[in-house]
Amino acid sequence: MVINGWLSFSVMERKGNPDGSEGNIKYWHDLLKEPRSFFSRECGGGSVMVCAAFSFNGQMGSAYLHGRQNSPKYIETLENHLMSFAKNIGGRNWEYQHDNAPIHTSNATKNYLNLKNITVLELPPMSPDLNPIENVWGIKSRKVYYENGRQFYSVYALKTTIETVWFSLEPP
Repeated sequence: MVINGWLSFSVMERKGNPDGSEGNIKYWHDLLKEPRSFFSRECGGGSVMVCAAFSFNGQMGSAYLHGRQNSPKYIETLENHLMSFAKNIGGRNWEYQHDNAPIHTSNATKNYLNLKNITVLELPPMSPDLNPIENVWGIKSRKVYYENGRQFYSVYALKTTIETVWFSLEPP
């Protein structure tokens, strides 16, 4: 996204699991077709937390996060994944965009971003449509889980499909 000649990155973490995206639990049934069956595991099948970013110059490979995320882990993700992507793709003239999740707005995160001289594009509360990655995650989730009624039998298969879908997405 270009805003006043600046490059803007969007980043989002999303949890996915082998039985389907937790954010998209609706099922639409075409009455002219046979209904599909979906099964859930009794003990779960694992999950992945994915962090990804994109700009008008390209997209970052997905970073898979472990455990519950907090400000120090978010800063570590920014340092290990976003900063190299931003340097390679955006150079110096870019703005960073993330939502208002507590780990994104914590003092530790704000201090880190200030220390790195990163300009953050502020979003009003409760405004997911203003963050383009929200729409990208919706498209990605549909392609990963719903276009083929897909369930996954391993975390590895889920990660492989997420990567394939992520790099097959084309700009509108």
